[in-house]
Amino acid sequence: MKWHVFRKSPELPAGSRWPIHKRPGEYESDVDALIRAMLERDDVRQDQQVAWDRWWLDPTPLIRTRSAARELEKTAGESEKPATG
Repeated sequence: MKWHVFRKSPELPAGSRWPIHKRPGEYESDVDALIRAMLERDDVRQDQQVAWDRWWLDPTPLIRTRSAARELEKTAGESEKPATG
């Protein structure tokens, strides 16, 4: 899939509520139960999978992080040089 071509996200009716059923016999927060309930819908699960894949496979943040690290190394190396004057 091309990352500049996006599928339309699922539209949910205004005021829609998700049935939250916590798992019996084990701890589960309200948020975890809500997310699990939302992901039971195929259109929502597919939409979130595409979003995750796009975020996970996008090299841009890594490139930015590496270039920032290089810049930091350069400035750290310059500050360690003795001052001439």
